[in-house]
Amino acid sequence: MIEFHYVAQDENGRRFNGSLKSESKDEALSTLAQRYAIVTRLEHRAPRTSINLFGNRIKGEDILGFCETLSAMLEGGVTIKASLDTLLGDTENPALRNVIMDLSARVGSGDSLSAALTQHPDVFDSFMVNMVAAGESSGELPEMVLRVASYLQKTEEMKDKLRSALTYPAVVLGFAGLLVAAILAFGVPYLKDLYSGLGIQLPYPTRVLIGIGSFLGGNIVLSVLTFFLLSFLLRAFLQSSTGQLTLAKAKLQTPVVNGLFRHLYTSRFARTLSLLYSSGIPLLNALELTGNSIGNSLVAQTISQTQEDLKSGGSLSDCLRKNPYFSDAAIGLVAAGEESGRLDEMLLKVARFYDRKVDVKLEAVTSIVEPLIMILVGIVIGGIILAMGLPFLTLASNF
Repeated sequence: MIEFHYVAQDENGRRFNGSLKSESKDEALSTLAQRYAIVTRLEHRAPRTSINLFGNRIKGEDILGFCETLSAMLEGGVTIKASLDTLLGDTENPALRNVIMDLSARVGSGDSLSAALTQHPDVFDSFMVNMVAAGESSGELPEMVLRVASYLQKTEEMKDKLRSALTYPAVVLGFAGLLVAAILAFGVPYLKDLYSGLGIQLPYPTRVLIGIGSFLGGNIVLSVLTFFLLSFLLRAFLQSSTGQLTLAKAKLQTPVVNGLFRHLYTSRFARTLSLLYSSGIPLLNALELTGNSIGNSLVAQTISQTQEDLKSGGSLSDCLRKNPYFSDAAIGLVAAGEESGRLDEMLLKVARFYDRKVDVKLEAVTSIVEPLIMILVGIVIGGIILAMGLPFLTLASNF
């Protein structure tokens, strides 16, 4: 039996969705035609939902659109179940449709929206779940979902800026890598035959390049498979706890880019904590959720330590002074917010201030990295040309 998901309407235009098991799509359509006037969608339900479905990843922009639409419909007085049903019919991403279908089924069976969201931790993180739960408790669910949408929008804008800044260097490095591989695989073996007729002892750099080029040229399929295998292993390593910690240290300690990431994490910390705290979530819980959402395991560890220090007594600003990744200016604004009783407002000011610093730092880093990449590419290609030309220089010196 195959499980299908459907969206249909009755004679009065009321919308329904659900799932049924049938031997084929035609049989499922025949069954639904007996119940409803119109079947607007009928598709095979995937056996599992995941954020990593190949070709159908649920991206941040998908979650942003989900939150914006859901907030607008709830604000207009539409029930949660009806809102999810409408979203289900309008969502193009199959993976997200699968998730929304499950949310609708759980809400229809009596679960709260926050409880339904917890069943998909790979899609909805603890930050969003707790914001929704706070909205349900306070009776301000539409407002809380809108706040989540605004937060996600700012986060996606920052990600887009980082992607734009990294696109040019990545394209240049990728093209340079392909060019070097082509020279080694196809150009070097041709010169090898030429060198063999010279009758001279080849310099060591030339022999090394000939060895590499001969291997690549004679084992193209193996070389390509090795490249993809190494890429897979690198990705697996970066997804492991050790790899994430290594990458986290690299972001915070590598010259040129470390200042950029420190500003970025300060902004993200302040904005997330401000949103959670202003939504009525206790400060200790808000710190825990902020650490989980910061995007850097090393910074998350220091925030966890800040949380433990806060449990022992003292103010948030005093506890943050022990954190090596937040500047005195940011901590000073936090202290001013505590003294005035406007901590959430001051945290938001910190976020906006460091957003501007991230923009400035991003432009500075880009202006430095791009020339460095061009110099590096020039050195590599120039080194290859020089190494392959050494035999001719040796031959000329013999004359």
